[in-house]
Amino acid sequence: MDRYRQNHLSLVIPLFLSLLAVVISLYALSQRTSDLSQARSRVEGTSTELSLKDQERLRIKCERGRLGTVQKSDSELTAICEQLQKGKPKASPSPSTVPGGSVPPVSGTDTPFGPFHIPTTSFATPYTGGFVDLKVSNSLTILAAARAARMHLFIHMTGGRSNFQSSTGAFDLNQWKTQLDQWKSIASQIQSYVDDKTIIGHLMIDEPQDPNNWDGNTIPCSDILAAAAYSHSIWPSMPAGAGSHATWIAGQPCDWINGQFDFTLTPYTYGRGGSYQSFLTDNLTAARNTGINFYASLNVLDGGTTRGTNMTADQIKSAGKYFLCNGAWGLTMWKWDPTFFGQSDIKDAMDYLHNVVVDPTNNCSS
Repeated sequence: MDRYRQNHLSLVIPLFLSLLAVVISLYALSQRTSDLSQARSRVEGTSTELSLKDQERLRIKCERGRLGTVQKSDSELTAICEQLQKGKPKASPSPSTVPGGSVPPVSGTDTPFGPFHIPTTSFATPYTGGFVDLKVSNSLTILAAARAARMHLFIHMTGGRSNFQSSTGAFDLNQWKTQLDQWKSIASQIQSYVDDKTIIGHLMIDEPQDPNNWDGNTIPCSDILAAAAYSHSIWPSMPAGAGSHATWIAGQPCDWINGQFDFTLTPYTYGRGGSYQSFLTDNLTAARNTGINFYASLNVLDGGTTRGTNMTADQIKSAGKYFLCNGAWGLTMWKWDPTFFGQSDIKDAMDYLHNVVVDPTNNCSS
């Protein structure tokens, strides 16, 4: 009998241990699935909280409203969590050199397209957006008109650069903050226009890379990041950026990935040499590597083949379509001029690009 029991136990115990191992594995799998489900729920919802077990070593990727995961190191995962805790998920830099940058917004009229200093009378097709220089006194009227026309605007809020320059012409961060403080009395109203995407971005500073605009020096990148952080302290979800080249931003010795600087609005001119294809590739790569979004701009009034001349309608269509179809988040043009934009061939070019914006599927392949 004892031998029988020993033989029986020798068969049962391994079987029990095998079943126990299966149960443990299934439980661990269910926990990982539950963690991922909770992460998806939190990222797609209103919360920015993210909770994943450290040992999962997952990379969180939000793309077109969907959560995806790939293997990622602990340090990279920590950086993403820090960005989510700030309420500002940013595009993770990719080692790929293929143009593409961060994922553009949903195709259609959410893509801003229009000139700088666009008047309210032109808040209509073919334009879906543009740039406006706001004052506290006129801002709510202009923004209400933009909302009614479903426009998406870049805004500037601190006036001319002399408002925030020192006696030597250098950028003065404290003076810039003082100018922005004037908006605090209507901060909640401004936020409502951010929430419905009437405001697509806060263009804080123009041409920080040009020493001729300042005191013979470029604006320190630490000041640019500090300005972005201050803007976000008032409007946490309003993207903050600058009119500059993404390639210049990427070359500055600052931690753009973990900062609160969101985008560049970068002008292209034919007369400076270099194809618009290489311009886009270089700037998208730089934007991707710094975790920012890239918007393109065309200097239509004096960015033709010879500097100081207008772009032709064909030049506008060629470069504009290429930018919109190959990774730029939107397209602006410097700057509104009723005579130029009233020309029949330029009107045709605007209609052509409008069709690309609202229906890229059919118009980017043609």
